[in-house]
Amino acid sequence: MSKSSVSPKRLTTIPQEIRKALKLKRRQTKMKNNQKSEKTIVQIEKEIDPYEALKGKRNSPETTYERVEHLADKIILNLKEE
Repeated sequence: MSKSSVSPKRLTTIPQEIRKALKLKRRQTKMKNNQKSEKTIVQIEKEIDPYEALKGKRNSPETTYERVEHLADKIILNLKEE
C-alpha cells in the first residue's frame, strides 16, 4: 500500500509506483475521496484527452477519417466504462 502526505499548502503527491503503474502524465488525473467513518478512501482516475491520444496520427498515409473516427469512438467508450 502506498502512502502520501499532505504539505503545509494542502498539496499531495501521487506515489511514484502508482504513477508508473497507471502511466500517468501531468494533469492527467482526477482524485475523488470517499469518507467512511474514520477512514478516507482516495480514488485516482486517469483522464485521457482524446485529442492527445489522436495527435500525430494524421501523419500516416494509412490514416483515413473513418480510422480516426473509430479510434476516437474507442477512446470515448473506454472512458464511459471506467
